[in-house]
Amino acid sequence: MISLKIKLLGGIGLIFFSGLACLAYGLLGSRQISKSVSIVRSDSFPALNRANELTEMVRITNNAILLSLDGDDQFEQEVLDAQDRFSQIINQITQNRDAPDLQLIHDNFNHYVKEGIEFGKKSLAGEDNISLDNMNRLSGIKKEVTMAIEGYQDKKRSLFQDALDLILLEGSSFNRIFSLVSFIQLFMVIILIKVLLKVSRDTSNMNSAATQIASGDLKASIAITRKDEMGSLQKAIEHMRISLKDHIDNLDSKVKARTAELALAQKEITDILNSIEQGIFTFNLDLSINQEHSLRAKELLQRDDVPTANLMDILHLDKKKGKHFTQWVEVIQKPRFLSNWKKYSKLCPADHIVRKLDDQNQFIKVDFQPIIEKDALNKVMVLLTDITAEKEAEKKLETHRQNQIDHMDRVTAITKFEHTDLANFLTSLRDTISQCKTTLTVADLNLSVTQLFRELHTIKGNSGTFGFHNLENIIHSAETSLSQFIESNDDDTLSQWHDIMKRADEELQKISSLENLLFKNYQQKIIINADRFKLLLNKIKTGTFSDTQTIYKEILSLHSQTLGYYCKKYKNQIEQVLKSQDKEIQVIIENEDQLIPRDLMSKLDHAIVHIINNCVAHGIETSEERIDLQKGIGTITISCHHNDDWFLLKISDDGKGLNPEIIFNKAASKGLIKSENIEKLSVEDKLNLIFSPGFSTRDEVSKLSGRGIGLDAVKNCVEELGGKVTVASELSKGSSFTLEVPVDLSENMDFMDQA
Repeated sequence: MISLKIKLLGGIGLIFFSGLACLAYGLLGSRQISKSVSIVRSDSFPALNRANELTEMVRITNNAILLSLDGDDQFEQEVLDAQDRFSQIINQITQNRDAPDLQLIHDNFNHYVKEGIEFGKKSLAGEDNISLDNMNRLSGIKKEVTMAIEGYQDKKRSLFQDALDLILLEGSSFNRIFSLVSFIQLFMVIILIKVLLKVSRDTSNMNSAATQIASGDLKASIAITRKDEMGSLQKAIEHMRISLKDHIDNLDSKVKARTAELALAQKEITDILNSIEQGIFTFNLDLSINQEHSLRAKELLQRDDVPTANLMDILHLDKKKGKHFTQWVEVIQKPRFLSNWKKYSKLCPADHIVRKLDDQNQFIKVDFQPIIEKDALNKVMVLLTDITAEKEAEKKLETHRQNQIDHMDRVTAITKFEHTDLANFLTSLRDTISQCKTTLTVADLNLSVTQLFRELHTIKGNSGTFGFHNLENIIHSAETSLSQFIESNDDDTLSQWHDIMKRADEELQKISSLENLLFKNYQQKIIINADRFKLLLNKIKTGTFSDTQTIYKEILSLHSQTLGYYCKKYKNQIEQVLKSQDKEIQVIIENEDQLIPRDLMSKLDHAIVHIINNCVAHGIETSEERIDLQKGIGTITISCHHNDDWFLLKISDDGKGLNPEIIFNKAASKGLIKSENIEKLSVEDKLNLIFSPGFSTRDEVSKLSGRGIGLDAVKNCVEELGGKVTVASELSKGSSFTLEVPVDLSENMDFMDQA
């Protein structure tokens, strides 16, 4: 018995292949007919039309020659025009076709034209030798040309007829084959319709049986009437009816047993959920929360309505984070993100919850796990873990670690520099903190606010130079608090100011304790260079000196150090500052062996620190900017010179330079220029505006700049010593600051009185 599938496939296949064969033959016949039509269109019709035009040109030429007998002297031009037209027609026809035949016609016509013109000229001249023979000979040439053209026409007519016969033959053949294929297809369609009608009847019978089964009537059996696939389906439905009847007969007992199993499993799940330390619940992809959740979830979230609550409220997400969370849920549903769950789960904005509990923060860690069904995300499990204890331990550990770092910074700073420099710094620090602690009101502040800002800024700069980073941060906070207090004059800001001063005092005590411990047996001493001391003794012994004043100067120089020695501190300052800057800077020290008295450098130290900070923060460009400008590594150059009366210290950088117009506009916007002086300011005057109190080109305050204090402190420091500070600058080339102070050798011996 042939199966239903084979019958259907066989009939459809025969229809398909017969149609395909008809189509192939139709395409082949159509191609052949198109070829024949192309021959007719492109060759036969044009050739016949051109041949008629050639015959017309022969007639025109003959008429023109005959007119010469009547005395028409224009005959020659008409003949030549006909000849040109004849040649054009020949050229049009002979494009890759019939060249030999047409060339012969062309040559004969040219001969006819030549003889005709000669004949006509003689006729017009009235020559007596024009005879009947000449006329006959000219007529014979014309006849040959005409016959050649007619032969060419006959040839093209024959080709035209052959093409028409081929078109008719192909069309007739195609009609016969198409008729045969159409008959076969009609026959197969009838057979297929009969097969499908039979299948439809059997399908209808099975549908009725299936409807009975669906309605619960399992008594009537299903007749098996076929031996093909339909028969197999009838057997399967009958087997299903029997199995279903048996299953229903035993369903009640099975339902009771299964219900008991599910209840037991549900109790086990509930017991597990309520016994674990983590809070657990699940939510669907539409962000709705499911009923199942652990008892610990209620405790951690402090709410009993977990299944009905809003997920964003539970996770403590504001509008912005809620939008990100929704986008994250949409993203993780995609297969490529779901397969990398560990990676993309970290992008979730809800990784923790912080809430108040008994006047302290409770930290709850939030983790997410996917629940997958059929290789797709079905829902998400939320795991809540109380990590408050871990956070507290981390905080204590971090505090301990920071205390250790601060302690090491203090030890390193104290041991890295000479004790004299450190002692001077601590003395200045004590005085400043003492003054700040007694500042209680705005009235107190207004008496010395500018000076207080200068001292704080100087202390901050030196703190960074020495390496007291914690103290540097505290003083920076003090500057910020002082600015806020002056603007607001409220109790909260004043309280904050005194808290910061308390922290600063505590840090001072820690540094002082370490200083006392590390320099326990230290007494104030004069540190001199041993080699220079021996050299001085030798000079005195040999009577080199002629007067006491010279000896006085030599003794004074013993307490001096070289510029290179002092610059070790400033190199360290630059290294410390560069840790927070995207810059690379080298320091060049000129005449570094120049001796400078210690107390003189001590008095200028604050000014030098501020200028170097200014060069680093404002002068030198970032590494990326200098690469674009092809300037290489930034350079700060320090040099000095002094004689008996004056001491000059110069600090230069090769940075961006100062723009006097920008400085002028900034100073004007801050009200630092008197209106009557605006018209009188020179370029030098505009540059010197950077030393004005409160001037800064930075809109944002940082540890290095922005408060308008640094260069003001430089000017104040130098002027207190009776000197002056000047600045020179060139755009894109750099800037240089020159400190010039008077030197009185007797004043530089003050340390001798203190020793």
